[in-house]
Amino acid sequence: MANPEELKLLIQCLAAISMADDDLDGREIATQISMIEQITGTAPSAEEIFDASIDLEDWQDFLATLSSKAPGLDAAFATKILHACILIGRADNFMTDEESERIRQLSAALGISQEQLDKHLETIR
Repeated sequence: MANPEELKLLIQCLAAISMADDDLDGREIATQISMIEQITGTAPSAEEIFDASIDLEDWQDFLATLSSKAPGLDAAFATKILHACILIGRADNFMTDEESERIRQLSAALGISQEQLDKHLETIR
């Protein structure tokens, strides 16, 4: 079970990947709710996910905030965030360049190396 701060970060990270194409549709929201519930045991509302996407208008500020909070995150939870982001990016069986770039930046902000990211991308198909 994630604490409220971890839950918020997970929601924001997933919203960030979904918003890479500047669109957040109902299917993506439903997928995020399901994934978040599986990871944390808590199902956010669609409104919470939509609100998180609005909060991410300044991508660089979000990455800086995530980077500052990452050292306090459990490494296993940071990896779960990354895995969920990869799954969201591949949910439609195709990952756009924008989604790939956001995942790369999120991974770096979470303190996960490019080499580790490449392994996760290879494993999660």
